[in-house]
Amino acid sequence: MKWKNVNIGISIVIICFLCFAGGLVKCASAMEVKIEPSTLLLGTFYRGADIKISGTVPVGSDVVVRFIGNKKDLHLKKKGKVLGLLWMNLDTFTFKGVPNVCLIYSSKKLVSDDKQCDVESDAWKLSLLALESHISIEPEPEDRTFLVEELVKMKKLEGLYVEQEHAVGITERGEGAEKFEAHVKVPSSLTPGKYMVEVYALQDGKIIDSKITPINAKLVGLPAFLYNLAFEHALLYGLLATIVAILGGLLMGVIFGAGKGAH
Repeated sequence: MKWKNVNIGISIVIICFLCFAGGLVKCASAMEVKIEPSTLLLGTFYRGADIKISGTVPVGSDVVVRFIGNKKDLHLKKKGKVLGLLWMNLDTFTFKGVPNVCLIYSSKKLVSDDKQCDVESDAWKLSLLALESHISIEPEPEDRTFLVEELVKMKKLEGLYVEQEHAVGITERGEGAEKFEAHVKVPSSLTPGKYMVEVYALQDGKIIDSKITPINAKLVGLPAFLYNLAFEHALLYGLLATIVAILGGLLMGVIFGAGKGAH
């Protein structure tokens, strides 16, 4: 009788453990991400791309999708008036830690109207405002905030920085997870290299799960041929460029020379 009770107790413990482990597996697998296409091909007719990012997140989650490039240093000149008359380059500044691309799509607003109240939340840390706070300038100027804001404005005009609210669709799926989908518009000025697709699931402003996937952008076709020729066969590239320039000049001479002869 005693051994029977022990066996029953062990069985109950095993069942509870399996249920608990199953719950952990279920929670761990609640987030899935699919990226289409998985590689960006920058060919002759590349005019930008649409990346479909979809998957599942835990029920009740807000979703943030980010397409981020490598951080680099930017050397920019500040213009100003000299003697109140002429616009000239006054100072050179180095902006450090600037991603060449930062596209942010979210299912809801990341930052409230009172921008200071969210600085400790994970949602705020994923926003463009947080990015601005992490960019440093050397030498340190008095108007740092203004210069960083102007840099971000410039990047936005170029289509390299984007922050869109309510741009991630979420639908119910059941079984502890729900579907999400976003279409990230990659600009035509994208350069070759490695980028990161980051997907975050948040609840009450806190990150509960995330997945970061690298995605490559590479040259193909004629752009790839010219790039390889320029960097791997510089002498041949220089000769071909010279020949093309000479032929172009001769062609223009023939065209305009024929026009003059007609008169």
